[in-house]
Parts: sequence; structure tokens; C-alpha cells
Amino acid sequence: MHTLRNFAAGAMAALLAGLSPAVAQPPAGAEPHVDEAAKALLQQAADALSKVETMQFSSHRYMTGVPIQLDFSGDVMLIRTATDKTRTPMQVKGRSKSMGPQDEQFWYMIDGAGNMTAVDQMGKVVHDGQIQPNIPAFNQRSQGEQLLMDVFFSQTPLKGEMAAETIVKEPDAEVNGEMCDVIRASKALRQGGGGTGWTMWHLSKKDHLPRRWEQGAEIGNNPPIVVIVELSNLKTNTGLKREDLAIKVPEGFEVVKHAAPALTPPAPPTGLDPSVQVEPVPPPVIGIAPGLSAPGFELKGADGSSVKLEDLKGHPSVLAFLWSRNVPSGKAGPVLEEVLGAFPPKSVNVYAMACREKTPEDATKFQGEKFPKVPVLLGADDVATLYQVKGFPSFYVLDGEGRIVEFFQTSDIPNLKDKLTAAVQKAMTKN
Repeated sequence: MHTLRNFAAGAMAALLAGLSPAVAQPPAGAEPHVDEAAKALLQQAADALSKVETMQFSSHRYMTGVPIQLDFSGDVMLIRTATDKTRTPMQVKGRSKSMGPQDEQFWYMIDGAGNMTAVDQMGKVVHDGQIQPNIPAFNQRSQGEQLLMDVFFSQTPLKGEMAAETIVKEPDAEVNGEMCDVIRASKALRQGGGGTGWTMWHLSKKDHLPRRWEQGAEIGNNPPIVVIVELSNLKTNTGLKREDLAIKVPEGFEVVKHAAPALTPPAPPTGLDPSVQVEPVPPPVIGIAPGLSAPGFELKGADGSSVKLEDLKGHPSVLAFLWSRNVPSGKAGPVLEEVLGAFPPKSVNVYAMACREKTPEDATKFQGEKFPKVPVLLGADDVATLYQVKGFPSFYVLDGEGRIVEFFQTSDIPNLKDKLTAAVQKAMTKN
């Protein structure tokens, strides 16, 4: 099972689009203003973060203002050796509330060298080694990342906030027993249809480190939507070592080792001595890595209108590369309609990228039969090559800035809606 089923928080896209990291719009009618004392507190926090080498804390991420529950909690230990979460040595153990009869649990360790240990507590299996994305235990990482603040991995923490048009100090507040300075950093929201947004940092008066991150949006007459991450029991620079992050195999659990994908050497050509050593051929590159900017494109829709990647910026986007003669692609079409309907209107872009079709009519017929509510872009074969798509169906989820959040090629249609919904939510709430 996957978390975040039918997540309906599209208004957050309007908040996140077009902003510097963790910066939102000031209240309506507010004039830009920088309180230098408040800005100095942000700088003080940035200086404190730069001196942190190890961290241990409990974390709670939740959301208010939406009917579907978003709730993650757990414990984190990490050693700050990298600016990439996937390369930072850490152990994360926690749970996420689920629509099912019980919470989903995650418990994993990353060693910083490409290896991961993940505990499947229901199956009583410990996966260890170079776990690949096609292994369900790999998905624990995306759940655990909900407990982290991106500012912990930045080389220039709080830089966006300190460059904001408006920086003010709010009244002091307590977070899990820790008295905090509260700083609101804002800049004008230029995309997403306007509205009111805000970002606030709660910085401990004792060590100046963050204890709470909050980002919210209020659009039209809708109730405000707020994403919150709270920390408690924060301990830093305690001498944490890599061996302290290791997970001890629970009694009665099976251990499954995962090696790196093998490089298969090609068969020697006819007449070549089999004893001749042949260099192994690396596996084909499939998809573009998350975090990179998506390549630009321009395609025609079924109505003749032109659609560019630039047109999609401002909201998360789902690009589904489909082929009408591919059975899983046909089954994926109705799922795309469900994902589109799970979010408020115009908060998410969903497009079917028609590939390998002999005529435009073949593509539009496929659309009309399988996903009439999802627009189709015609002749996407060159774009598929540009995006390193090797099979169908394949899916990209982009954030409001056109960066890749997730890529996957799958025929696992029963879990497709959950995967796409979770990826869109990640694009919306990325701090």
C-alpha cells in the first residue's frame, strides 16, 4: 500500500510556483518591508546550521486545510557529509497514516556510498545492498524524506529567505517546549493565480536552529492549506558515527542481499576467439534523474493548439508517454483521469504524450476511448527520445519550475494512481 491516496492539495502549487526556496507571498495589501533584526536572526540560524555535523531528532510532518490526511512522524539520525539526501548517511524510522486499516511503517539506513538497508516489517524481511527502484522497499526512502527539512542539506541555508522582499518578526512561540523566534519571509507571488501565501521559520532561542517550518496558501474563498514540519528532541554534534546508523536485523527476519545490476558482456562476433576479453556493456540509461530540469519541447494538441514546456510551469505536471497498441498504456489512461480529478481544477497539468502512432487520428481515437478528459499531445516520439523513454507506459512528474521530481516506467497499473498522486504531492510540498 502507498500513502497519500487521493491527495487533494492543489492550491499549494500556486504557493510554490515562481518563488525562491521557502518564500511566499505577503498578506494582501502589505508593503514590502525588511526588518533588519529579523534578517539578522535568519543569518544567525544559517551560521548555526553551517556548524552542524551530526543531527538526531524526532520529526512530524502534517497538513491542515484539506480533507485527506497527510501525516508522517518518526526519528532521524544523520551525518551531514553531502548536500544530496540520497548520499547523506542517515537512519530513518517512522510511520505514515494510511487510508488502510493500519499505519504504514518505514525503517531504512543509507550509508552514503550507494547502499541502503530497508526493513519490511510486515514481510519480516531486511533488504540490504544496492536496492533498485523496482524493489518495493526502495519506496521507503520517499516516505522518510517527508521528515526532513531541505535546509539541512543546503550549502547556502536560508539564502532565499534573506533575499525576500518582506522579512518580519512574529511574536515568539513555543515548539515542543522550546521557545523560538518566529520569522516570516515573503515575496510577491507572480504565478498560480494570486492569493495569499506565507512561510515561517521557528528558530530556537537557545541554539538558533529550526524547530518548525510552515508554508501555507489561501486562494479565493477556500480555507487555508498549510504544510508543517516540527522537530523535537534535537541533538547536534554528539559524535555520531556511521556505525551508529547501522540497523540490527530483528530476530526472525530474513535478510535479502541486493547487488548492483550486472553488466552483461556481448556475445563475441562469429569467428572471434571466445577467450578474447570483451568489455562489458553498461545497461541502457532509462529516464532522467530527479532534480534535473526537464528538456524543453513544443507539441501540437488534438485541437491544433501548441503546447510548450514553458506553458506548464506554475503547477506540477504529469507527462505520460503512451502507445495505443501497448496494453498497459490503455489501462493507464483511466488512471490519469482519476489523478487529474483528485486535485482542484487547474492545479495540476496532466498530458498524454502520444508515441509510435501512425496518424494523429490513431492518437485521438485512443484518447477518446481511454481518457477523454486528459489532453493528448501528438507526435511525441522525439520528445520520448529526449526524455530517455525506453518503454511504455512511462511517466514523469515535474514541479512548478519544470524540474523532474519522479520518473518511472511501469506496468503495475493497480498501484499507478498511488504512485502518481504521491509524486504530485511531493512536487507541491517540496520545501
